[in-house]
Amino acid sequence: MPFDILLYVQSITECFPISSTAHVLLLAKLLHITNPDVFLQQPLLHLIPCAVFICCFGHEVIEICKCLIRSVKKPALLVNDKSRPATLLRSIFVAVIPTVLIVFVLSILHIKIQQTLKIIAINSIIFGFLLLLVDRWKANDASNMVTERKALFIGLSQILSVIPGVSRLGICLTMARLFSLGRRESLTFSGLTAIPVLFLAGAYSALENLHGQYAIDINFLSVIASFVLGYLSLRIFIRYIGSCSFCFFGVYRIVLGLFLLFL
Repeated sequence: MPFDILLYVQSITECFPISSTAHVLLLAKLLHITNPDVFLQQPLLHLIPCAVFICCFGHEVIEICKCLIRSVKKPALLVNDKSRPATLLRSIFVAVIPTVLIVFVLSILHIKIQQTLKIIAINSIIFGFLLLLVDRWKANDASNMVTERKALFIGLSQILSVIPGVSRLGICLTMARLFSLGRRESLTFSGLTAIPVLFLAGAYSALENLHGQYAIDINFLSVIASFVLGYLSLRIFIRYIGSCSFCFFGVYRIVLGLFLLFL
């Protein structure tokens, strides 16, 4: 049951720029769960949000898949096609590569970044302040054009998400806003970029857990409930940014970080 609760919290907070790891470890501490690291190794932590992002951005996903199929038949189309799906496909590829490479290197070198509440708290404050600052600075900017150049910088910033407390979605939104993308477009591109990253992370966790060393008992109904909660959370977030800024989440992260520091 405690792990089911952590799964619900993970699914909800993964859909907001507030660091899911911070909330999972905080709740684990409050519930006196002594082995949260075992939970953080579960493939479902990545695969459920992956499914949520696919469903919420289904139209874009379908158009990108059609473009990918066409490019397999005629590879030149992938380079020369200037349509939105083709541009998104190229941009996603460019944005995902840096994170995949750095995670691969860390895995090969057996480097594991420490996940302590103090580190998470400091990062939550720093990156919450950056999100707040950038979104206010670019308040009137609303470009809907993602380019490969912008995608590269968003992808490079996404590398920081391997550090606990940074928030993958949060850093992507911050960098997208820095390059003057509108809030909705920033979220759309960040969500589409999340799909391959989360899928690969889930696959890697599954391979790591082949021998069952991190096996825990999670009810199937809890998996369905987690997906529904994640889906509703992301739909609410998408509707929220139609009329509001990201400033609330920046302030929330600062307050959360201060709370964790003095916990």
